[in-house]
Amino acid sequence: MLGFIMNAIGQFDGKLTAYNGGTGVIPTQRGLKLGERLYEFLMPALAQKGIQQLLLEVIADNAPAIRLYEKLGFEKTQKLTCFAYLSPTFPKEKSSLPIQISKVETPDWSKYQAFVGNAYVCWQNQLEAVARDLNQETILEVYHKTETIGFAIFNLQSGKISQMAISEAYRNQKIGHNLVRAMHALSAHKRLSILNISQKDRQALSFFQNLGFSVAVEQFEMRRV
Repeated sequence: MLGFIMNAIGQFDGKLTAYNGGTGVIPTQRGLKLGERLYEFLMPALAQKGIQQLLLEVIADNAPAIRLYEKLGFEKTQKLTCFAYLSPTFPKEKSSLPIQISKVETPDWSKYQAFVGNAYVCWQNQLEAVARDLNQETILEVYHKTETIGFAIFNLQSGKISQMAISEAYRNQKIGHNLVRAMHALSAHKRLSILNISQKDRQALSFFQNLGFSVAVEQFEMRRV
């Protein structure tokens, strides 16, 4: 085998989508346009399956890959930031409201979606994707009195945060801060990360930066319709 493309099929922004979950060509065969040939083989087959768009992310400074994808008809749709948090300590700031954070076994997807609202969620972090891998995830909910006002879903071992959101009525009261601290305390290696925050979402970017997360990498989302 000289190269490969792995694709996942599902709904994204209301369209049946093929998401490129990984592409590789062995070093001795690079520069021979194998990636281009793989896609030329793949695209008609996906079209026959009714795929409406192709989706991928590419590291922002990977100019050769970007040129390849643009040649194949992909367009940059937005820039994304991946955050990592590597500090051995975590600042302690209490919420201005009395809150309780607890693990739950059964997710309330409709409520979580309401908290997320119209915020951009990348392919890997969509609730549909999280649900497929739920046995590897830990779910936390935040309560004020008897009301659920936020949630987080993350992997204890890797520290990867799949999703988190606070009800819009309860934001800017350090509740999200306390939720991140709870995940940090539970995580096996005291390292948290979150993938692909849209750079259009200034509120989310500021939230993670203010907590001390560092930028691990920036990517472009690219689509071919």
